[in-house]
Amino acid sequence: MTGKDSALLMDNPSPEASRPGNRRVDILLVAAGAVLGAGLAFPAGKLLAVLAVAAVIYGLVLIQPQRSLWLVISYAFIDYVLRKAGVLTGPWDELSFIMIVGTWVLRMAWDMRARYRFTSLDWYLIGFLAVSLFLLLVRSPERHIAIEGLRAVVEYLFWFFVAVNMVKTGRQVRLLTVGLILLVSAIALFGIYQYIVGVAIPDKWIDQAEKGIRTRVFSIIGSPNILGSLLVLTIPMTVSIIFAVRTWWKRFVFTGLLGIMGLCLLFTYSRGAWLALIGAMLYYGIVHNRKVLALILIGAILAPVAVPSVTARMGYMLSPEYVKSSQKGGRLVRWEKAVKTVKRSPIVGVGLGRYGGAVATNNKLPGAFYVDNYYLKTLAEMGALGLGAMLWLFLNCMRFGTNAYRRAKDPFLRHLGAGIMAGLLGLLLHNGVENVFEVPMINTYFWFLLGMVGTFPWIAGKETEHCQTA
Repeated sequence: MTGKDSALLMDNPSPEASRPGNRRVDILLVAAGAVLGAGLAFPAGKLLAVLAVAAVIYGLVLIQPQRSLWLVISYAFIDYVLRKAGVLTGPWDELSFIMIVGTWVLRMAWDMRARYRFTSLDWYLIGFLAVSLFLLLVRSPERHIAIEGLRAVVEYLFWFFVAVNMVKTGRQVRLLTVGLILLVSAIALFGIYQYIVGVAIPDKWIDQAEKGIRTRVFSIIGSPNILGSLLVLTIPMTVSIIFAVRTWWKRFVFTGLLGIMGLCLLFTYSRGAWLALIGAMLYYGIVHNRKVLALILIGAILAPVAVPSVTARMGYMLSPEYVKSSQKGGRLVRWEKAVKTVKRSPIVGVGLGRYGGAVATNNKLPGAFYVDNYYLKTLAEMGALGLGAMLWLFLNCMRFGTNAYRRAKDPFLRHLGAGIMAGLLGLLLHNGVENVFEVPMINTYFWFLLGMVGTFPWIAGKETEHCQTA
């Protein structure tokens, strides 16, 4: 296989491919796939298969810790497989985190040359953790629920530290990013299939007053809105790669993948995701590539003719019928109840895990439900103090990421960094109408990708020369 056809974005084959360590990695991966396939074929062997694969993966991590980051990138698929198998559906991501971080710490202790990478964002993360701990101490009517609520809020931001310290080269960035785009494209392709066959959905997913919508796709994710969030994350990344590569066939491939993801996003009929993507692409156009602003304007002009169902669904959101329906059992009535809860304790909230999310619902607290607004849910649980700390953290996340990709020495990374940050902003915007960060997969991707962008200033230009396509 030559350098031209060895990978979508790699012009020169890596000399690491023939190293003995990599051959051991390949053997372990094949063994993991064989064991998992054999185990899942027999119901009684599911748990044994998963445990065997876990042991193989741990061996993989010991040989090459950086390869373990593929567990993070593959989150959406691994979570789906384990849910279907009915094993380790809850703790598998925590176990993966412990395994990856534990091995990284051991390797740092073994290799005296390894150093922890401090970033300017570390202090803001520490500050948010401190505020969260303070609120846990001063407002926790039931301590075990508060601890669970604290875990749901702060656990996933530790993936930022993992990415900052374990992503070392431009080649890693390229492979992990393209791997995520290919995974989401496959998920989107299955979503398009669902639309073609007219997959059955719950009645509550479509307002009865809306006509012309026969289904909403959810692929392997389980929710149209969360599938929409995943696509909002990866579509700007794909756009950035299209602008970054120079050979026509690579642009053709990634344009095709963009079309698949864009079509699937339309079929989710998630208004919040559509608006979040517009906001994300406006950011990309303003801070990085003004050509995108012209494309957004053209899309806005052509949309009513090209996709009338989209404009009809957006228009319905502004109609009196939507307001009336939403006040009965939709977002508006949920938001009104959340505001009443905020008034009970506006400064420190009613307590972590006690309102409007998975923790409160799982613990069957009276009146618990999903608010469909992560910030309003945070305001109810953590008060103005907690929400203020969170918004200040998110603001500095965007500042940190934008500054980091602009300092990258490699043009490809600068393009890619802008796309990643646009996708992350899209998630923050979508949080305004959904509990997006209540979903571990989305929360994990956000902090991991932010940490990966944070490595760009450390990556030397010579390490990413092969990312510049001829």
